[in-house]
Amino acid sequence: MKTLYFIVFSISLLFLSCEGPKPKDIRNEYLRNNLSDADYQKGKELLHKMQEAYGGKNNWLDKKQARFVQVADWYGNNIIGRWDTLPQIFEMISELGEDNSSLILKNGPTQGTYWAIKNGETFSKEEGKEVKEENETMKDKLLFKNYWFQFPFRISEAEHIIYAGQEKVGEKDYELIYAIWGSEEANAEYDQFILYLDPATFFIEYLYFTVRDKARILALSARFDDFKSIDNISLPHSQFVTKGKPGADGLKFHENHYLEIEWLP
Repeated sequence: MKTLYFIVFSISLLFLSCEGPKPKDIRNEYLRNNLSDADYQKGKELLHKMQEAYGGKNNWLDKKQARFVQVADWYGNNIIGRWDTLPQIFEMISELGEDNSSLILKNGPTQGTYWAIKNGETFSKEEGKEVKEENETMKDKLLFKNYWFQFPFRISEAEHIIYAGQEKVGEKDYELIYAIWGSEEANAEYDQFILYLDPATFFIEYLYFTVRDKARILALSARFDDFKSIDNISLPHSQFVTKGKPGADGLKFHENHYLEIEWLP
């Protein structure tokens, strides 16, 4: 029954991305009613403290490039997973602070296949040479996988960064930061993000976010775990994505695990 529900739900996402429903608004009561000038300043200060806890944005940018191997597991559901096999293992080269990246598939029927994105254009390889080839699925994969890897540092690019109060998940009280582009309110073009910071470590343990380009009324949570330091930069090595708010025990979507992470010279 659960598998059937997941399939029906996945198919429905194909229709929810169309024009029509009002975009999901994940702002809490604090953001809707209690904002003052101090909350804008506190949001930026808290975000800076978070980035320092991860190792510092300047230190991260000094690394220039990263290589990582990840296993992406969509629990056998490739309607929304859109990989060549599941779980999919891939190796990515990420240009830090940029959208440019490349990946090689490490398993499945197209093992060894290469894809890259450079300045918004996708490339494959033929006879060892890069050739421009449009592929919207792989463009999405390259952009999202690269951005998620860089998220603690790239999120500071958001136009609006605001303190969002505190919220309890389980037995822990988290400090919240809200980030969005465009208007501060929910809008159809840009995603909303609420970062849940552990007050002891200032790491992002949960992220509540929208996925406007897939389903404008959908909101998901990511839980980050298994933090490890690589040359003074701390990063989570596991991500678990579910439907709904953090701590709501929502439907499981997928999970990602980093098998290797290294900085390139």
